[in-house]
Amino acid sequence: MFLATKIEEPTREGALTEVRNSLRRLQTDHLDCVLFHNIARDDRWPDLDKLLAKGGALEGLVEARKQGMIRHIGCSTHTSPARVIRAFDTGEFDLMQAILSFVDHQIYHLEERLLPEARKRNMAIVAMKVLGGPTGETGGCRISAEDRVASMRYAWGIPGVAVSIVGFRKPAELREGLDAALGYKPLSAAELAALEQRGKAIAEKWGPSRGPVT
Repeated sequence: MFLATKIEEPTREGALTEVRNSLRRLQTDHLDCVLFHNIARDDRWPDLDKLLAKGGALEGLVEARKQGMIRHIGCSTHTSPARVIRAFDTGEFDLMQAILSFVDHQIYHLEERLLPEARKRNMAIVAMKVLGGPTGETGGCRISAEDRVASMRYAWGIPGVAVSIVGFRKPAELREGLDAALGYKPLSAAELAALEQRGKAIAEKWGPSRGPVT
């Protein structure tokens, strides 16, 4: 088990309170990782410099790590590589969780713009929303049934990805994912090229639904 949760409080004391609350609710004495919830969002984290400076939430998580309440510090992101890299530059981050699907790749290009920076710092990379996330009211995946296995194979083949949060919604999808994992083979060059073209076509329909492209 690797137990992780997220925070949304911007201050040192607020972050420590969130960590303590999570420990109490989860009935444990430590967490493997605590992440800043979508650190790229400037509406949630309007003052990134303050967040990362003395008295900010990062200081709180560093203190929680010193006290043994948490083992690692991380962040999740959907967009804004430059903003995320500013957080990486503190040297305190061990893990990054990012949206990595063959469709979002064509919109945000995190694979080229952000992942190399995480690898350079020897950070663990977690792929999330591998199937695009939920569609909304129907509760299905944004990635269509015909593309689900290819989307999983795409994420699993990204260099440096330690784990993927696929986002299964139904038992049948879970069984499909298990079969895909057991029979996993990297995408061939031809398959990757075809998936890239399909991703571009779908991306035109999705647009920048995760937030602005910056």
